[in-house]
Amino acid sequence: MLEDGVIVTLSDNAQSQIDIYDILQLLNELKLAGAEAISINGIRIVNTTDVALINNSYIKIDDNRLNSPYIVKAIGDPVKLESGLMQKDSGYVDKIINAMDKTAIVERNDNILIPKYDGKMTTKYIEMGE
Repeated sequence: MLEDGVIVTLSDNAQSQIDIYDILQLLNELKLAGAEAISINGIRIVNTTDVALINNSYIKIDDNRLNSPYIVKAIGDPVKLESGLMQKDSGYVDKIINAMDKTAIVERNDNILIPKYDGKMTTKYIEMGE
């Protein structure tokens, strides 16, 4: 089912590269703005998703190696998501991306499809009630 939300495209440019901190900050900002589901380059992000920088050269999400551009899709109220990212001087795009000469494109979209999580969810400390 297609949903409303935003698509954020983060791209490397000649002056600087998107790094893991840019990705992590974007995920946090989207969650704070009310995102109900998020994916990066088609990989569903859940609370147990492992986002890591490997050898200072590439970003890995779970077992998937990613390269720029990073296409981040978020389902939620597109106005809230976009405004949360685009606040002048304090939003993600101005404060994090533009300040470091990086490139981000934020666009509202009403045809977003985020795949279901296909990994295994394991719990270590939760006990099933009776």
